[in-house]
Amino acid sequence: GQSMFLNAMMHRKLLPSWNGETTATVNFLRHPSKAPAADVKGVVYYRDGERKELHALDGNTIEKLVTTRGDDGEETVAKTIERVDLFLDNRFLKDGVMLVDSPGLNGLAPDLQEITRRQVQESHASIFMFNAMQPGSKTDFDALRELKKLSPRVFIVLNKIDAIKAEEGETPE
Repeated sequence: GQSMFLNAMMHRKLLPSWNGETTATVNFLRHPSKAPAADVKGVVYYRDGERKELHALDGNTIEKLVTTRGDDGEETVAKTIERVDLFLDNRFLKDGVMLVDSPGLNGLAPDLQEITRRQVQESHASIFMFNAMQPGSKTDFDALRELKKLSPRVFIVLNKIDAIKAEEGETPE
């Protein structure tokens, strides 16, 4: 849900999103004015100190660099890539604002949860996504409690709101 939400804000499908754990590293969405050069669309920072510039952003490349589908045996994305900076011309990214896509706190893989914990502690605010299809699960509330301990500000977003059936008496509340 987080990646889809950020894609909607950016008005383009750039970050991969599918059912199950998707995001395997921290992805920074930044304004092109923050890029190291005008032709650089992204930068991959590897855990071994290597750095690679991307001069085009396409779905296949992004999927291999930021998702669990980019894993190759023991060489997982989470273990090899520190972060990916993506430079997008979008009004939400002006004035130094940076949006971050991370694996999430209530996923299955402990190493992905730890990546998110570290990033949340460095952020000015966090967005917590509740799924309208299964709102208020114990794992959601456990993750929200943890997030509130780690983050100075938490915004709550209810996604999949179109699935709420008003004719059956369901409401967002």
